[in-house]
Amino acid sequence: MKSNFTKLIVAICLFSAAYGQEVAPTSQGNTCQGCLPNEWIKDAGATNFFPSISNEIHFAGLANQPWSPLPDGPAPSFLGSFLSAYVSPIATATCHTNLTGLTPNKKYYLKYNIMASKRASDAGYGETGKLELATLSGGVATPFTSQTTTFTAGVNTSKWISKVLEFTPTVSNVRLTFSGASSTGGFINLDIGFNALTECFAGTDQVTLDATSLKIICGTNTDLGALAQQPPGGAVSVVWFTNPTHSGEKLSNPEAAGIGIFYAFKYDNTLGCYNTNNSTAKVIVSSGCFDLSPTVAINWLNFNEGASRDFVVNVFETIGTSTDTVTTIRLTKPSGYEITYSGQSGISDVFGGIPNGNSEWTFPENANFITARKSTLIQGTQKAAVGFKIKRKNSTLSSLVQNLTAVVIGVASNESDTSNNAAIINISAN
Repeated sequence: MKSNFTKLIVAICLFSAAYGQEVAPTSQGNTCQGCLPNEWIKDAGATNFFPSISNEIHFAGLANQPWSPLPDGPAPSFLGSFLSAYVSPIATATCHTNLTGLTPNKKYYLKYNIMASKRASDAGYGETGKLELATLSGGVATPFTSQTTTFTAGVNTSKWISKVLEFTPTVSNVRLTFSGASSTGGFINLDIGFNALTECFAGTDQVTLDATSLKIICGTNTDLGALAQQPPGGAVSVVWFTNPTHSGEKLSNPEAAGIGIFYAFKYDNTLGCYNTNNSTAKVIVSSGCFDLSPTVAINWLNFNEGASRDFVVNVFETIGTSTDTVTTIRLTKPSGYEITYSGQSGISDVFGGIPNGNSEWTFPENANFITARKSTLIQGTQKAAVGFKIKRKNSTLSSLVQNLTAVVIGVASNESDTSNNAAIINISAN
């Protein structure tokens, strides 16, 4: 055990030499009573303070003084021992260690674990445990941040609680002080392991996005995660908020986001820190909810033998949102008639002349249908017109009535509401 701890201390020293700062761990390998870990010092003002180094079974490693109840497991640092301080109304637990080689105005995160425990002979538990950081000037400590953990007997006692103390020093050397309190008498235990002082792995760079705006089909969602370049490994993830300061709750289901403005952050899953407090990685998701409805305009519905006339299929956008994909309509071919079209825009002889935009449409067809596709957009509340010519076949029997049907293909047009996508008129042969 002693040999392993010696190796650990060597590793700590090597780390400190390489990175310039470290915090002394709260274990020195062996348990002991009335002692402190290496580089930890009893404060001058501490009274009746008897620190010890304990393990998860016994206070100070003493076989006749087991913890009661036993903790829920070993110290999370897995160093085998930890700092124990008995606190009571007349016993103040105060000791400190110094952190050196810090970079002023740089944010650091101190990972530690804290637990309230008791022996069978103790009246109760430690009730609060506190870590405090202070600057030193002329031997006087001036606190600049602290973190207090409150314990309730039977609720969060005899179990390790993992904490992170975030701080930004203004000087290179600061003092870390450990203290506790209890109204009855009990223990506060501190576990600080190797590499406890760290920086946020989320970094400071903004999240890189493949797109900053997109439209979604009406009534559907989008996967925001597909837009962000994910950090390698599992230590850092990309999370999303509806504000640039990660205030409130993060987006719980970013793979099924709806309409809105979203901001991406890199998040350190261990330390709970972000790459920035002001994200510029913004995505605007807008609605693709447009509604298309066709009509068929023609001067006369009755055809004499050999008669020919123009008709127009108008496609209206009805709710004020521009289309964002190809618009597709399908026109049936009634058996008693021939339907033709021009690939050039012009004026269709309907109701005194209606301009058509045939140049903007393509016309694949088969034996039963003519399909017209328009790749340019239809503006909100506007229409697109496509012109055709229909002629009665010589073989068509008199009194034959057939449907002339124009349908907007909702799926192909990226439209979800298909309840008004068909226009049907009856044409008859005289």
